[in-house]
Amino acid sequence: MFTFRNILAVAVFLFATTFLWMMPLFIGPKATGAVWNIAQVLGFLAIIGFTVTAWGIFTAASWWEPVAIVTGVLGIAATIPYALAAPSLAVGGDPLSLVINIGMHGLGSAAVIAALLAHPIEHWIAGRL
Repeated sequence: MFTFRNILAVAVFLFATTFLWMMPLFIGPKATGAVWNIAQVLGFLAIIGFTVTAWGIFTAASWWEPVAIVTGVLGIAATIPYALAAPSLAVGGDPLSLVINIGMHGLGSAAVIAALLAHPIEHWIAGRL
């Protein structure tokens, strides 16, 4: 059934899966080193956190909002080591996709935080769940 709750849960889950694009496994064998390891760990934590958030929304749990805010911070944190390490690999590739990837994950995570910390927006979302 297409309810606001289900659509929001699917949207958050799909956003979680996009963090796979930041993983060294998607970039290639040249993505090695400590910075890539940090990006990978933070990216996996963001995937897990947004997936748990989606489950919390779907099941109407009361704890999904704080989890979403913490995961949004993790999502922003994951873009920092990615932004530091990825340009060295984008020289031969597509630098525009790198900028889009960093922007989408950073701004998307910031939007989650902003939507849940701005009381009018948070009340609007909570009122439809």
